[in-house]
Amino acid sequence: MASVNTAGDTSFGGVGLEWRWDFADGWALEPGVGYVFHDGAVENPYPGGSPENVAFSEDHLLLGSEDLFRTSIGLTRDFEGPWEGQVFFEHLSHGQIIGSGHNQGVDQIGIRFGYQLGRD
Repeated sequence: MASVNTAGDTSFGGVGLEWRWDFADGWALEPGVGYVFHDGAVENPYPGGSPENVAFSEDHLLLGSEDLFRTSIGLTRDFEGPWEGQVFFEHLSHGQIIGSGHNQGVDQIGIRFGYQLGRD
């Protein structure tokens, strides 16, 4: 998976596993776990309390590590034919396990539409 930020903010890419549990006709729950890396800020480069430090902290999310865990959950609805829609939530952070210091993390919620190849 990948997320590219064209405005110059944090972009990330990674790998992981997702499971699909069909729980009702046309409905599925899809939890997932994985690993991502990003190009965003890890720590504030300016001395604490300085005006530069405050300005940098206001403009940047401090993730504390270039390596992050990814957890996600999606609720998927299969439509007629090969189409599906999904509402999802994902969380990225190092959880004080693969990093130390700042751990602001990133939460995202969204909607996806998919086309399943090889399905009529």
